[in-house]
Amino acid sequence: MHNIRGRIFTKISSESTNCTMVYLPDGSIEFGDAHDKIYSHSDIEHITDRLGSIPRRITFIDGIVFETPDNDGIDAIFSDQISWLAKLSNSLDQWRKPLIFLVIATVLAIFIVFKYGLPVGARIAAYLTPDIVAQTIDTSALETIDSIMLSQSNLPEERQDAITREFEDLVAVAQRLNYPHIDNMQLLFRDGGSVGANAFALPGGTVIATDQFIELAEDDDEIIAVLAHEIGHVRHQHSLRQIYEAMGLYAMFTMIGGGGIDLSQEVVNQAAFVFQLNASRDFETESDDFAIKLLKADGRDPSYLANILRRLTKQCEDCEDGPEWLSTHPAPDGRIKAIIDKSR
Repeated sequence: MHNIRGRIFTKISSESTNCTMVYLPDGSIEFGDAHDKIYSHSDIEHITDRLGSIPRRITFIDGIVFETPDNDGIDAIFSDQISWLAKLSNSLDQWRKPLIFLVIATVLAIFIVFKYGLPVGARIAAYLTPDIVAQTIDTSALETIDSIMLSQSNLPEERQDAITREFEDLVAVAQRLNYPHIDNMQLLFRDGGSVGANAFALPGGTVIATDQFIELAEDDDEIIAVLAHEIGHVRHQHSLRQIYEAMGLYAMFTMIGGGGIDLSQEVVNQAAFVFQLNASRDFETESDDFAIKLLKADGRDPSYLANILRRLTKQCEDCEDGPEWLSTHPAPDGRIKAIIDKSR
């Protein structure tokens, strides 16, 4: 015998009476003093589906309605009269909170891995990468870049030699200060073509400056300031870390989606187009700080970096297609101001 507390509504009245529905061993149903009629299963016209903690209603063929919040009791007694869809809905409803928690926890875990795990892992992987591997990436990337984007420089050799000497002097200063990862630095010149004015560093220490960038600078000190910034990217292994972060993202998406990705080919592709990657503010600030220290150590004025950034930014505001260097090295006002303040 099962007893279920609830209230009963008669057919002719909207008022309810508290009562107990008694389910007898022979399968009959009675309501004690509230309603003296005895019902059988066949007298039940409809049982409402379970929706969370909303009270259920049992409607009998004579119009009597019994309402109760004891959903478990109703399920136990009338399981054979409850549809499989209602049972499935109830199961899903019972799992709703755990599922919501699981989804939130999964999203949070992915965010933490993306925000903190990947950068830390990429930094460690870059630090452990042998120099020969980074140089191999440079070679592959340079072949790709030269074949589809850049071409041989048209700058006079004397001009190239003069800038190269200043660049090598700057690298020598950095080496005397015992900065790591800069033993294989080299400066190459290329005609930027559709790329236009640009300067970027590959992971192994190769810095490329386009003819258009050299011509855009109003002073050699501006050129050296930008090259000091690019040396900073190499010193802090920014390009290599970006490659490892990209690999980590592909690996993470592969585990989630179950697809296959040729990661070895992705390394080459990422290296070849490293200057098109969206450099983070932290990387830019880190390279700016390095450039300021290096230029000061070489007896140069770091504010030339702010000068060329300010002019390039102004040029971008005045035309639809600004210098490509700014697309990968954004220069908001705060960055320029920080360079000026630190240059004093």
